[in-house]
Amino acid sequence: DMAVGAMTESTGDGTVSLVSRRPDFYTEQNWLVTEAGELAELPLPIDVNVQGVYGNQLLALMRSDWSPGKGQTFAAGSLIAIDLVESAGAELASGISTVLDPSRDDRLDAINQVAISSDSIFVSGLKDVSGILLKITPNDIGWFYSQISLPENGAISIVSTDDASDRAIARFQSFLSPPSLYLIDSDGGFSLIKSLQASFDASPYVTEQHFAES
Repeated sequence: DMAVGAMTESTGDGTVSLVSRRPDFYTEQNWLVTEAGELAELPLPIDVNVQGVYGNQLLALMRSDWSPGKGQTFAAGSLIAIDLVESAGAELASGISTVLDPSRDDRLDAINQVAISSDSIFVSGLKDVSGILLKITPNDIGWFYSQISLPENGAISIVSTDDASDRAIARFQSFLSPPSLYLIDSDGGFSLIKSLQASFDASPYVTEQHFAES
């Protein structure tokens, strides 16, 4: 096997621990450590990519289409959630839902990163090959999505989140902007923390994106 690992994450009710086995870069098996200290396997596809725990839900990115039953199919590239405790050790996952599916959502074309804070899920992705940052929180009908209005036409990545606050640190850079760190507040506002020194004067230039039919 390539690797074996473990992680402990905070939930609303305490902490949970997971153990993972990676036969190679693109496959993994995951187990929940029960209160009795035993391993209860999570019934997920071997090529899933677990992202972490949000409340009582396990978040995972799908590398291929998954049809666990009852006529449901969860698309490759989508972010899903399952009920962690109810699914552990079961034959079929419980409480499966789609958090974000780029194939059906006009907000983005692909998911790059997923990071979890105390109250939100942050997702960096691409829309028309330009970086975007989404903040996702639960509501009465499922999930609420808001886009963080960082500068356009650049690359965005998530640097840090933690389970003690609803803030995040993101990195932005573009053809005209050097790598810069932004603090994302709980209300979705942001402020520049630090930026590398510019290597040239970008003030005379603009970056534009245009579309044409092939």
